[in-house]
Amino acid sequence: MSGKVVAHSETGHHHSFDARASVVLYSTQDQLLSYLEVQKPAVLKHRRDFDTHEEILFDVGLYEVRRQREWSPDGWRRVED
Repeated sequence: MSGKVVAHSETGHHHSFDARASVVLYSTQDQLLSYLEVQKPAVLKHRRDFDTHEEILFDVGLYEVRRQREWSPDGWRRVED
């Protein structure tokens, strides 16, 4: 898959921007939180051939990205599908 991936899935349910989009994804020490800087308006695409949803247009700005989480005996963890 090409592009800048915001959400990756083992089942192919990816969300990404085109490779030439002016976006930067910043990680933090918290695996459930990151930030997305959109430098020029960009479209987030749903990269699955079936059961898809519409593209999302992001305007210029800084966005907080919170990962889906689930509880485990060791504490909160990212959901893996």
